[in-house]
Amino acid sequence: MPTYAYKCFNGHTTNLVRKIDERDAPASCWCGQDSRREEVSYFAFSGLFKPYVSPVSGREITSRGAEVDECLRHGKIIAEPGLERDISRWGQEQREKAEASVDQAVASELKHLDF
Repeated sequence: MPTYAYKCFNGHTTNLVRKIDERDAPASCWCGQDSRREEVSYFAFSGLFKPYVSPVSGREITSRGAEVDECLRHGKIIAEPGLERDISRWGQEQREKAEASVDQAVASELKHLDF
């Protein structure tokens, strides 16, 4: 089943896994406002998600959509396979850029000195 994104009048997004023929049924946001359907997300499929209790809020997370909502609400990201490798690679790239910038500055200053 597809995951549908619903947006309330307060701007909050709620993701729900629903049957296609139920996609336009009203949805309630966690803030209590009514929500309308915005888009379809294909990243989540029912049956592939193992429910758990959020370590941040203590809420039961029963779907990928609920997991995304929980992360957005608390400023967190979902730990996907390869995330640590990507973060490490990004950090290395940033260090290399910083070192190159320092090397350029030093080379520029050395040109101005008489050695």
